Amino acid sequence: MNKNFLIFYIKSQIPLIVFYVLMFLLLVIMNYAYNLPSYFINDVFRYSSGGILTWLFIKMIIDLKKVHQLKFDNHLEKYQIDTPVENQMSLIIKKDRNKLINKLKNKDLKQKNRIDQMDLSSHEIKNDLTTLKINLESQNLNKNSMLEAVNNADYQLDMLLNYEKLFSDSNDFKFEWIYLDDLVEGILKNMSMQFINKQLIPNLNNLKIYVLSDKKWLYFCIEQLLSNAIKYSYDSTKITITFENNQLKVSNTGNTIDSSDIPRIFEKGFTGHNGHNNRLSTGLGLYLVKNICGKLNIRIVAKSYNNNTQFSLIFKKSMLNNNLTIL
Repeated sequence: MNKNFLIFYIKSQIPLIVFYVLMFLLLVIMNYAYNLPSYFINDVFRYSSGGILTWLFIKMIIDLKKVHQLKFDNHLEKYQIDTPVENQMSLIIKKDRNKLINKLKNKDLKQKNRIDQMDLSSHEIKNDLTTLKINLESQNLNKNSMLEAVNNADYQLDMLLNYEKLFSDSNDFKFEWIYLDDLVEGILKNMSMQFINKQLIPNLNNLKIYVLSDKKWLYFCIEQLLSNAIKYSYDSTKITITFENNQLKVSNTGNTIDSSDIPRIFEKGFTGHNGHNNRLSTGLGLYLVKNICGKLNIRIVAKSYNNNTQFSLIFKKSMLNNNLTIL
């Protein structure tokens, strides 16, 4: 029994103690009013005080047992409810317990997903390291194979790091006005070798506009959409990046997304028909883009028809500015 329990217990018994004192005072007044023998009031006090103290002790033992039961979830259902207040408190405790259980389950699921993703990415990176090791140990170095392995390992590591950043409790977003033309130009410069390898031509239209967003995460989203477009584009074709009707559109000509896959392309781990034929397809890139867009208050949609695939990032009008002077 701790001090807090004793204090709360005494407070809970104050109405009974007050009632006893008032009744005893009433009895004393009646004793003097009717001129009863003095030993009568003494006997009443002696026997009644013993009875009330015995009851308080028994009630304290019962309440201690109930407190002990409440310390363990598996005993909550056995708790004997005696008052409406206890019934209400029991309902509150059960509700809070269920919330805590669900919260723990969600955390366990998130942790499992993070571990699974780490295992998958680690496996892919190990495969690429094995490819590099074989090439280095062999007499004939395959430059293209080594470059592909390095690019794939870099891609998998980038996915893993951004996955961890996005779903960690410490991720933060810094919203600022971003000049879209400069942002896209920087992304294309970083991805220049990928365009050159497939002889793809970037076609930019109407990007001279400011958008309110987080630069790092918007960069990642556009980079992923371009990476996806490069993977499935026919060689020597154009990839168009244009802004119109509050939408940044990334379009390519190549293997289209099956209509049955469209509703699921943003699901984690879903690669679809085309993804099965491409080693770089992990089903994580578009999943991250979808989640990031949700946090950036941007809507993303996909269309695919007649050898053309288009992803659109749809901004709210309040997030756009055509004539902005950045100090």
